[in-house]
Amino acid sequence: MRAAISPGLKDLAIRAACAACATYLQRMPGQLGKVPLWDRVVTRHLLWRQLDIEARSSFGARFAGSFPDSVHGFLYFFGVWEPAITALYRAALRPGDTVVDIGANVGTHALLAAHLVGPEGQVHAVEASPWIHARLRQNLETNRVRNVTTYNMAATAEPGEVTVFLHDGTNLGGTTIVASEAARVGAAREAVVEGRPIADIVPLEALLAARLIKIDVEGAEWLVLQGMRDLLPRLRQEVEILVEVNPGALAQFGASLEDFLAPFKAAGFEPFEIANPYEGRFYIERPAPFCRPLGGSSGTLDLGFRRP
Repeated sequence: MRAAISPGLKDLAIRAACAACATYLQRMPGQLGKVPLWDRVVTRHLLWRQLDIEARSSFGARFAGSFPDSVHGFLYFFGVWEPAITALYRAALRPGDTVVDIGANVGTHALLAAHLVGPEGQVHAVEASPWIHARLRQNLETNRVRNVTTYNMAATAEPGEVTVFLHDGTNLGGTTIVASEAARVGAAREAVVEGRPIADIVPLEALLAARLIKIDVEGAEWLVLQGMRDLLPRLRQEVEILVEVNPGALAQFGASLEDFLAPFKAAGFEPFEIANPYEGRFYIERPAPFCRPLGGSSGTLDLGFRRP
């Protein structure tokens, strides 16, 4: 008979395998064997497990989390979450800049921004979910970050209370305030929080000075836009706005992608599309360019807006 492996020994073996895979994927030069390692080992045998971990980013930040959450999983194995968005942050931000992060989740991009803008810069991170906001605060404390201000509120078109629907442990990034989106992805009611237009959450002077504004709110982007459309012409000339847009969710509000683009165009912004697939191959190969003209893509889009 084969001897049974103790739970403690099995846990150690799994953690050792995770660490070895992460080291190879992040530190081994080139791409040799990385795609098969991701496809045949990580996704088949490791990433689906219930496992508390600490992920470390390429810029040195530590994030307490767990598998199988996709944000923590990709960050653990690759040291980065959303490589194209990360590249845009690195290209745009300089010490002293201001960043507004609407839908900050556990802080992967907020901490990156804090690192890039330095002590003289500032980051304003808005997160509607109380549970996720607590993890965001925990990550800021763990990394001793002092230039990020957080707000446990929802950015909306009008003031009022809204319900937050928390996604399960496989994808905390699917948390939303849109009931139809919650039903589609299977998110459960978490709490009722205060909703306000973004200028009633983040100080107006910070919004007007922002070098970069990120909006990732899982179907509520139409509400965010309605609450800030009068601000768009007043934003600084060099501002870049990054938005995840779900045309299906827009339709729930009686709007189309063209309707969403119109206020940006009226304020002098031109849209472009950002490559952002959640696939191991993309994280390994990182094909350039990350940005392309807005075309006929369907489904959820990651868009950027710049003035010429």
